[in-house]
Amino acid sequence: MVKHTFKGYKEDAWQHFYVFDVYNDEQERYLHYNAYAPLLYEYDIEYIPPISVVKNPTYERLLGFLERNYYLIPDGGEPGEGIVIKNYGYTNKFGRQTWAKIVRNDFKTQHSKNQPTEVQEKKLVEEDIVSEYVTSHLVEKEYAKINNEVGWTSKQIPRLLNTVYYCLITEEAWHFVKKHKNPTIDFGKLKYMTFNKVKEIKPELF
Repeated sequence: MVKHTFKGYKEDAWQHFYVFDVYNDEQERYLHYNAYAPLLYEYDIEYIPPISVVKNPTYERLLGFLERNYYLIPDGGEPGEGIVIKNYGYTNKFGRQTWAKIVRNDFKTQHSKNQPTEVQEKKLVEEDIVSEYVTSHLVEKEYAKINNEVGWTSKQIPRLLNTVYYCLITEEAWHFVKKHKNPTIDFGKLKYMTFNKVKEIKPELF
C-alpha cells in the first residue's frame, strides 16, 4: 500500500503488502475468500478481511456498510473511501468475474476536481469475433431450419446454441483468424459468448 488519493489510513499501515484477491490461472477465475484466507492465515500473510458476508442484500443495506469500513483506519478517523462488493459465482455476459464498488459521497465530493484518469479496457478478441460474426441473420436462419424440420420447443434450445457455434467455427474461422492475424483464441470463452449472443438476439426463446 502506497499513499494515493485516500490518505486516511494509519501511519504504520503504509508500505505493506496486503492480499485482497487471489486469482487461479488454471481455472481463470478468482478464488473465494474462504478458499484462500485459511492458507494466508497459516503462513501469517496479511490479507484484507470482508466487512460482512450477506445474501441478496438491498442497495440500502449495502450503503449502510459504507460507514463500517474502518479497516486500517485510526481511531476517530473517517471511514474508508468505499466498499467493494464481490459475488464469486457471478460472471458477466463475457464470462468475466466482475466486482462492484460503492464510493462514499463525501469522498467523491472531496476529490471530484482531481484530474481524471483515462482507462481503456482491453477488448477480448473473442468478444470482437462474436460481435461481428454471430449475426441476427445467422441465428434466425438456423432457428428457421430447426423450426421447419421438427417444430420449435424449448428442448431445441441446446441444438440452436450449438448449431450457431458450429456455423461460427466451420464457416467463419478462416475469416476471423485472417482478420485478427492469427490470434490466440480461448474457445471456451468464444462458445460462452456465442451462446449469450444468441440469447440476446432471440430472448423470447429463453
